[in-house]
Amino acid sequence: MLARPVHRCVALAVVLAAGCGFDTRPVGGPADDSHPVPGGRWPPTTADRWPSFAQSLRYDGCVAYDGIGVRTSIQTPVVSSVQSVSVLDGRGAPFIVINPSVASLPEEVRSFLYHHECAHHHLQHPALREAGRFVDPVLAEYDANCSAGVRLVSTGAFSRQDVDFLLLVLENNSGPDRPPGQAGALVECLRARGLY
Repeated sequence: MLARPVHRCVALAVVLAAGCGFDTRPVGGPADDSHPVPGGRWPPTTADRWPSFAQSLRYDGCVAYDGIGVRTSIQTPVVSSVQSVSVLDGRGAPFIVINPSVASLPEEVRSFLYHHECAHHHLQHPALREAGRFVDPVLAEYDANCSAGVRLVSTGAFSRQDVDFLLLVLENNSGPDRPPGQAGALVECLRARGLY
């Protein structure tokens, strides 16, 4: 049984239905340092990427497939309804953009979104797209969900209750730009590894 009220999950589904879809257009930075971020620097520095309202959010530790650390910025992506996106910046470095609206979501959802985007980099999705290789968007989402779920559960960051809450959110997060059956696929992934 979930400890969280169902109405909260439905509200989250509405919020998530607006984003975390397949928009993979890079936010990219220009070759010079004229990108319009706070402080006017590209890529954003630590001071630029942590607005005061988001000081309690901690997004770090992500490493791409090639061992390069993935920077994270809290800013509105190209498509403002997208909650989070994994891209390569204007110089080809791995980058995660977290929409400031994510700060209002429960910690479980914020953590999953971050680990999901990190998984895209670890699985090479943005790099392969940038190289002109086809990356099936549905399989990429399932793979990123699986990788994020495995990491969160296997490290003890997510309890069974957290996973159940996330599954309810994923079940209610359907739409034309999100693959169907995300919750079932995540359960299958976790069960295959003895984590659910």
